[in-house]
Amino acid sequence: ETSGIDGTVAYSTAFGEVDVGLRANVTWVEKLNLFFDPTDPTVVNPELKEIQRPEWSGTAGINLGYQGFGFGYRLQYLGEMTIAGVEIETADVRAGPAGFNDETFIHDISLSYDVDDNYELFGGVNNLTDEKPFRNSFAYPVNPYGRYYYIGLQASF
Repeated sequence: ETSGIDGTVAYSTAFGEVDVGLRANVTWVEKLNLFFDPTDPTVVNPELKEIQRPEWSGTAGINLGYQGFGFGYRLQYLGEMTIAGVEIETADVRAGPAGFNDETFIHDISLSYDVDDNYELFGGVNNLTDEKPFRNSFAYPVNPYGRYYYIGLQASF
């Protein structure tokens, strides 16, 4: 059983020769309950604010294009949630403040260049600020290697 609100806003325009795209997504979860006993529907396991189940989350980004060059910036937000293995019902008693991960912001940037009609060169940096995985989590919300760079060539015919 879950309830909440998801929203998306997107806008694109051009300023002279510069194309601009803006996009934002937000999610607010009011409740997220699991039921494991089919004989007793009053036994509820609340999951909201447990690992990978934040109350608030979202992404925002901007893309700019100019004469074959592209630039992109993306921000991901994750609200406070418990560390792995800690249930929200007992987090304060079992772990206190140490049982929670703080809200997190993850930044990514990308660049691209249209070499011609068939080839695009691209690259970027994910996790620009080198955020680490949550305590006692191997790879959430970022990979275990932290910041990473990538480059590639896309061909289309």
